Amino acid sequence: MEEQKEELDFSSTEFNALEALTSPNVTVPIPDAPVYNNLGHFVSTINRARARQAQGEVASPSTRDTINTLNALNPLKRRFLPHQEPVMGRGRSRPQRNLLTRMDEVTRGPMSVLRNCMINKTRVKVWIRGATWIRGFCTGYIAAFDKQWNLAMTDVDETFTRRRHRKTPILDCALRKDCAPLRNRSLHLLQRPSSAGGTCYNRDSLLYK
Repeated sequence: MEEQKEELDFSSTEFNALEALTSPNVTVPIPDAPVYNNLGHFVSTINRARARQAQGEVASPSTRDTINTLNALNPLKRRFLPHQEPVMGRGRSRPQRNLLTRMDEVTRGPMSVLRNCMINKTRVKVWIRGATWIRGFCTGYIAAFDKQWNLAMTDVDETFTRRRHRKTPILDCALRKDCAPLRNRSLHLLQRPSSAGGTCYNRDSLLYK
């Protein structure tokens, strides 16, 4: 019996919330306490009351009683007067930097040449290379660039070399003649040297390097 009383005592460390909800012998510490629909309703009411109290307004009696009850349950919590409340500070407002702003900041050095070509719409020629060889070059207009010299170009004409692979034709001449326009629609062979290599020409409206 003593253990059951401890479970129904709100101030006891042995308080059992489930038993208090189902038992008819529960004694509520404050019988005339206001009733809220849920915990969120209670929290929002308390926050609004504290905000009005900080501004010097008078809260309703039920809300004031609830605030006094909370203050009584938290005696160690520091209380501030309205003029002692913490003031919300303004964080450091740093301007956002992105690729466009960084391109505008380039006014000196080798990268300023890229910026001038981009602004003046100057057609440039960019060489493309691999690890140990020159693959080709492309000409076009610079649309964007970054500090790693990566370029975004428009209206690009690309000329590159590739290795020639000699394969035995498997189609007859008539079918090979019909498919020739489809094969050469976007890639045009400009030169057929006798060595094992070739020079190709390709045109793109947008190219990233």
